[in-house]
Amino acid sequence: MDMKKNILLGFITLFLTLIAIEGMLRSIGMEPAHAYEQKHVFKISPDSLIVVDKKLGWHLGTGTFSAYINNDLLFTCFINNRSNRVTQLNLQDTDVANQALLPKIFILGCSFTFGFSVPDSAAYPFLLQNTLPRYAVQNLGVPGYGLIQMYLSLKSEVEKGNKPNIVVVNYAKFHDERGALGLNWLRAFDYGQLQHEQKRHLQIDYPFGYLVNEDSLTIAYCKQIDWAKDFPLRNTFALVDLINTAYDNWKDERNEKIFVSISLHCACKISNYCRQNNIKLLFYGLDKEAKPLLDSLSKKGNHTLLSTVEIWKEELNCSPLDPGHPNAKAHQIYAHEVLAFMQKNKLLE
Repeated sequence: MDMKKNILLGFITLFLTLIAIEGMLRSIGMEPAHAYEQKHVFKISPDSLIVVDKKLGWHLGTGTFSAYINNDLLFTCFINNRSNRVTQLNLQDTDVANQALLPKIFILGCSFTFGFSVPDSAAYPFLLQNTLPRYAVQNLGVPGYGLIQMYLSLKSEVEKGNKPNIVVVNYAKFHDERGALGLNWLRAFDYGQLQHEQKRHLQIDYPFGYLVNEDSLTIAYCKQIDWAKDFPLRNTFALVDLINTAYDNWKDERNEKIFVSISLHCACKISNYCRQNNIKLLFYGLDKEAKPLLDSLSKKGNHTLLSTVEIWKEELNCSPLDPGHPNAKAHQIYAHEVLAFMQKNKLLE
């Protein structure tokens, strides 16, 4: 009987301790997983912006889309029949035909390049097009993309006969985990704007890279059903979310060197592909943490440029609705820096 009482007392003590810890965490502002997203509901209308793609994982659907947070309009965008965000408004048929004859500049990237949370005319590829009328600037930025998908996207366009004269690859440090299946990224993606808020579950084959040896990068695909799952009750208890987050961070930190190596190998793939196809190339770093990779690429003879934009500054992001993305002022700086670099280094014809 004493043993049973001790076991029962132990369970009660453990239960009360967990409740006390949970209460303490809530009192200092910590919440279960995704509590913020549940209070700030993101929606895109119509819900066909993201389309499953066998090669790229996903691409953009065509048409006009509006994004909302809690029914407040965040931005509106128009995606053309090439599945790219437009860089010119109100193009007539003759304008489209004339653009096809112009030398092309591809701007590859993620939601920063796409221009998430800013109007079409404020995104930096659009601004570049305004200053370069003798070129056809194409915005190949897609929310959620990393370097692997940028490489696959470039290769796909060239194979379709849409070959650029100049490519600008927009790289940020957070792209590392995207190309190597980092746990934090997979969990954010699985719950995030690309699927959950559209009230449907897209079954995506996600392209990622892994190293067969130190000199060989292989691109493979991971089915979404095989992705890491949250710990049970993570969406209910702040304590479980804290433990789950700590575990994810520990795993990702252990793999940090692999993440970086995969990014460098993929960037070199892009560089080699551009050289083989006589395409001028610029790697543009979007955050200070991008500098080590840019330095490595510069030593290999690539054009590199590090942006001065510090996205954490409120005057350069889309606060308060979307502090995680650059605002119109930041996009102006991006366009100015890239244009000045291309002119100085004679990338423009």
